Amino acid sequence: MNDKQNFDDSDLNTAVNSAIDLMPAPIQKNAFKAFDRLCTAAINLATSFIDDKTRQIEATTNGKVALINQSSTKIAEAMQISEEYVEAASLKYAKNLIGKQKNIDDISKIAAEQLHLQQSPPIIHSEYEEISDDWLNSFEAEAYTKSSDEMKLLFGKILALEITNPNSFSIKAIKTLSELDKETAQLFMKFCSISCLTIKNEKITDGRIIIPEGKNVAQNGLKEFGISFAKAIELVEYGLISSELETNVEFLVSTPDELHEDDFCLLGGKKYTTTSNKARGVPSSGPMLSKVGRELALIVDVQPVPEYNEKLKKFFERANTTLFEI
Repeated sequence: MNDKQNFDDSDLNTAVNSAIDLMPAPIQKNAFKAFDRLCTAAINLATSFIDDKTRQIEATTNGKVALINQSSTKIAEAMQISEEYVEAASLKYAKNLIGKQKNIDDISKIAAEQLHLQQSPPIIHSEYEEISDDWLNSFEAEAYTKSSDEMKLLFGKILALEITNPNSFSIKAIKTLSELDKETAQLFMKFCSISCLTIKNEKITDGRIIIPEGKNVAQNGLKEFGISFAKAIELVEYGLISSELETNVEFLVSTPDELHEDDFCLLGGKKYTTTSNKARGVPSSGPMLSKVGRELALIVDVQPVPEYNEKLKKFFERANTTLFEI
């Protein structure tokens, strides 16, 4: 058991430090703060800092051990129970704490791997900020309880994105994700997979489903794609989509000569754009993501839905517009 634990610790240390080494200086500061706060990885910091940190940990640990040794007998006497019972309860409490820390370490390792896998260096904005202590407090409180691989992956993605692009996720978004059951998470994935997502500065500024034909949401117009009216209401109740299920918007269309590389939307994880011989706005309606929904859509593993894409292409064709993949 000791060998496996050492391997796990080494694996975590390698992942965290490898990710940090590749980061620009402003992001390194956030990474140091987050990983030092959350996980047990030995981050490669300055020697003086490590010495100070070591002395603090030793002092704290020695103090706690002495306190526990002195307290177990007193607690047993005060509660009129055996000292063995107090020791057993303390052991159970310690195991619970270790289990929670293991969850955090797993999430931290996933975040480090996500950072290491980034295909290009993060964009540093002039208003770049530190991760706030309040945000880390909320993240830690929710992440401690996540033991499933699916949830660990999602929380790891959130931590990685927040390190490189602070304020990507609100505290409300973290709490909302924590409350989702597996069925609702899969339903949200279906919604995002047929949503047109507009991204600016690595954040989703708009996300909505364009109903291509026939019935609206209340008439089960999206039921064939796994989103019945009842399921849509469920997403509303979780705060993931707007309560106004029929939002109207003009989908802006450019001419081929005016087309810009940023004029695209993500649909099923792929880039699409629209062109027409005449610049125009194509009227459309459908449900849209809420602010929390737009934040969480960044970490959703969306899947292409060819049946929906074909119907959407025909929708634009009726408006003399071409939808095509970039």
